[in-house]
Amino acid sequence: MKIPSQARSYGVQFNLTPMIDIVFLLIIFFLVASYLSGSENQEAIQLAQAAGGSFNDPESARRIVVTVTATGQFLIGGQVVTIADFALQIRPTGNQKTDQDLEIRLRADKRVPYELVEPLLVECAKAGISKIKFNVVPGQ
Repeated sequence: MKIPSQARSYGVQFNLTPMIDIVFLLIIFFLVASYLSGSENQEAIQLAQAAGGSFNDPESARRIVVTVTATGQFLIGGQVVTIADFALQIRPTGNQKTDQDLEIRLRADKRVPYELVEPLLVECAKAGISKIKFNVVPGQ
């Protein structure tokens, strides 16, 4: 067999390494993002039932989900917080658009008395937040 003396040139060649790197980075990004978005709903609580209400869920620019467990703990993103920590997170940022779009979602266990939820609502009123929604399950 004769060995060619010159390397053959086949024209333009594409280097696929950068594209493969980008694809793997996107996969990792979406895996982490999906894990973090699901972490706020991992605490097992029993939601209250509601006979009526709106199920429209437009995406807000900024949303904070607060879970109140049956033991009275407040969780934001899976982390235990105090009322003072909650007040710091909802304080106005100075950006009028994002401050108006802030929405608070309360996921309270149905066995939690109102006395535990009231301080959250008071802090929301102090911060001027009017978009407060309660997560419930549809009733019969």
